[in-house]
Parts: sequence; C-alpha cells; structure tokens
Amino acid sequence: MDSYPGSGSDRTSNPSSPDFKVHYSADYNRGIFDNRLPYAPVSFTISDPGPQFGNITHPTVYDGYGNGYRADAGGWVSLAYNQSLDVWEQVQWNSLLDNGPGVPTGGYEEIVWNPCGPLNPVGSHSVIAPYEYKNTSLPVGDYTFIGFSRPDLGGCTDDSYEWPWSHLEGSETDAFYIRSMHRMFIEAEMSAASFRPVYFWDSTQFTGRPSVHGGLSSTLHPLQMRT
Repeated sequence: MDSYPGSGSDRTSNPSSPDFKVHYSADYNRGIFDNRLPYAPVSFTISDPGPQFGNITHPTVYDGYGNGYRADAGGWVSLAYNQSLDVWEQVQWNSLLDNGPGVPTGGYEEIVWNPCGPLNPVGSHSVIAPYEYKNTSLPVGDYTFIGFSRPDLGGCTDDSYEWPWSHLEGSETDAFYIRSMHRMFIEAEMSAASFRPVYFWDSTQFTGRPSVHGGLSSTLHPLQMRT
C-alpha cells in the first residue's frame, strides 16, 4: 500500500493544505490511479530548520490522534493547518452544502473519524461544521513533508479486526517540500499610455458582395493602467 501526496489547493490567501491518497502498489505500478483506498489511515511528518516543527532527525509526527487521518469515501485525505492550535484539521468538499438564500451551494466542511467498536461496527466520518480555511504565517524556510500509509492504525476501539488493514503493508512517500515566503507589498502607481480597440457591428459596412452588408468596425480609446 503506497501513499502519494497531492498538491494543496489555494483555497484562501495563504492556507497550508496538503492532500494525500492511498493506492495498492500493484495498481499504481500498472498505471491504475483511480482505484484509491477509501478510509485508509494516513499519517505524515514535518521537519524544518526553524522552531515551528521538529528537525530532520526528529520530525513532528501527525497521526490523527492515534487513529490516522482516514481517507474519505473517495480515497482522499484533505488537511488544513490551524496554526493557532497547531493542529491539522481534516476537511471534505460537500457540493450540496447550503450557504443560504441566493448563494450557490457547495463548500468545505470539517470531519472527524469515528472508529468502529462494539456499538459502531463500521467506522465512519462525522461532520463537525462548515469549514473556513485559515491563513498561516509560518517562518520563512523549507518544510519537509513525508506521508505514510498506516495500516497499523486501522482498528476498532476494542482492538477488534477492521478489514482489510491487517492484511496490508504500509509505505511512505518520497520527501516533498513546501517553501514559506513572506510577501512584500510596495505602494506604487504606474501609468502607461496605451490604446485598446472597441469593436462594434457596423451594418453599413460594404463587404464587397452586393447582397451582403455589415461587419465589425473598431475605434481606439486611450487606456490608463494603475497598480
């Protein structure tokens, strides 16, 4: 069982939001990329040269409070960093999320994993609330991520069997990197003389064919650009 990191989407200005998915190695090696494992347990580590996380020898481990971050029904683990709490929150997209009158449906919601147990024979995710991505302000530098598929974290609260994790072997991604950079805002104004054509339909335009009149004509207007 292999895990492969996906790129985080730019869901707000500066969120940290990696995505993971898990495949059977045999599928992935044959180019079968759409057979992801639903509810697969995943963990990951982060290291950096600064004070935010552990170093390369002793990286910080995030494993979903010991249960693993569990993939959703589509086989994706989507995470978002809440820097104020130093926790990674799991989210999923809900295309039917009601955003109120006059607002298109759809949005992210935070989810948590409910492990299987005597009163819950099949583990499942519970929705906490609609999710708003949070900006981060990590110190400048390179952050090293390594993802792990963790069948050893697959199990029920009473340590009973949860299919199929005990039959699989874990794996890890190659290290991948996220670079934190601080933006520099400079107030300035730039004006550049230019022209842009404005096109309109001219029904009196002669096309050269006696029975056909009309065509696009253009006029030029000055354009001022400011930043």
